Amino acid sequence: PLITESVNKNAVYNIVKTAEMLAEENDFMEKEAEKAFDECKINTFEKNNVYLDVNKLKNCHRAIIKRVIIKALVTVSGAEKDIYSKNIEDVCSLLEKGTGKSVNLPYSLKAEIIYDTLRIGKETQKEKNEISYNLEKGKPVFVAEAGKYILISEKEEKNSIKGVNVCTKYFSCAKIKGNLTFRTRKTGDVLRLFNDGGRKKLKDFFIDKKVPREKRDEILVVADGNEILWIPDLWYSKYHSAHNDAKDVLYIYIWEDA
Repeated sequence: PLITESVNKNAVYNIVKTAEMLAEENDFMEKEAEKAFDECKINTFEKNNVYLDVNKLKNCHRAIIKRVIIKALVTVSGAEKDIYSKNIEDVCSLLEKGTGKSVNLPYSLKAEIIYDTLRIGKETQKEKNEISYNLEKGKPVFVAEAGKYILISEKEEKNSIKGVNVCTKYFSCAKIKGNLTFRTRKTGDVLRLFNDGGRKKLKDFFIDKKVPREKRDEILVVADGNEILWIPDLWYSKYHSAHNDAKDVLYIYIWEDA
């Protein structure tokens, strides 16, 4: 009554209408943010992390970006309490910075830039799990960590393999100096990227290919000592390769159970 008498007789009506309008705008913004979140989110099977496409996110209006970040934080933490505007601003500022930059957040969360991706998730330290299998000619090896088989042979055996997704590479026996292993990376690993034998560190190769740091220790490689012959699904050495009709061919097969 005091407001209507002293200020404006329509004050209460105007306040109610303004509140309704703000509610409608908020509902619209939430729907737009939900749409943007779905478009920017990179689907993975990880429960404790949300990955967002930085380039797509930066194309959104800043108000939508903030709401998308909040949705990511709530998705991972399960709560919206104790998430402050400073936390959101800190994450927004990361979008203009390079890979490796990060900020700590409530609920032991961390936001970090991994090349063109923003990861928001639990701050965890993964133990390095070294894997190494010695390969003998003619003896298939089951790699439990990858759920795949690998076989090296001096003869064509693809037609005798009872499996699916069979991948084959051909290498020159003359250019292989030692016993082959199928393993995770080690310090000193190198690749011969060029036919003239020019070398590059495996670490630098992963950086050039934008392989996330936390994934590099999980990738399995076929190695001859510290020289990498094959990184399945990513690269193989043309320097060591041979045509399948050459005389000194070493066949390497990788496949899954049918």
